[in-house]
Amino acid sequence: MKKNVVLLVGILLFFTATSVFGEDKKTGPYFSANIGMAFPSDSDITDSTVPGITAGVESDSGLALGAALGYDFGILRFEGEIGWQKNDLDKLKIIGINLDLTGDASIISFLLNLYIDMENSTPFTPFFGVGVGLANVDINDLNVPGSGLPSSSGDETVFAWQIGGGLGYAVSQSTTLEIKYRYFATKDAEFGTTKVELASHNIYLGARFAF
Repeated sequence: MKKNVVLLVGILLFFTATSVFGEDKKTGPYFSANIGMAFPSDSDITDSTVPGITAGVESDSGLALGAALGYDFGILRFEGEIGWQKNDLDKLKIIGINLDLTGDASIISFLLNLYIDMENSTPFTPFFGVGVGLANVDINDLNVPGSGLPSSSGDETVFAWQIGGGLGYAVSQSTTLEIKYRYFATKDAEFGTTKVELASHNIYLGARFAF
C-alpha cells in the first residue's frame, strides 16, 4: 500500500514538474479536437396519426467527434464547434412490447460555446461550459425486422444545445489536454407525422492548441 502511495505521489510530482506550473497560460486564438463516446438517452417518439401513444427507442453507445476554433480571453473562452456522433438503433418499446430495431441515427452539430475556466496555481484547470446552435439529425434505414414494413430514412435541421464541464491539464503554455462531459440535446425532430426526442451523455478526450 505504501509503495502504491509513493508511486502515485511520484507520478503527480513528475507531471507537475514537467508542466507549466506557476506560468500564465497563453491567451488568444486556439484550435481544439476531441474524440469520445455518445451514450444516448431513451428517445420518445410520437405520431400525430396515433394520438395518445408514445413509443420509446433505445440506442447503442457510439462514436462522437468534435473540432473547434475559439478565442481564449483568460477566464472566458468563446468558440465555434462542429460535432458529429452516430448511434445504432436497438429497441422499440410500444404498449409494453419490446421490438428489435435496425438502422442508425447520426447528428452533425454546429454550436457556439462559452466556457469559464477556473484558473488556479496548478496546471489543472476545471472548466464549465454551455453551447447553442443547430444540428442536422439523420435517421438511416429505420426498420422493425419481421414487420413487413419498408425501411424509412429522413433528416431535419433543428435547434440544439449542450451543457457540461471538464478538466484541463496544461502540458505547455500553448497545449492543454482535457477530459470533458456534455449533456447534448436537440429540439424534437419531425419526420413527416412523427416527432423524435433526442439527447445524449457524451464523454470526450481531447487537446487544445493555442496559436
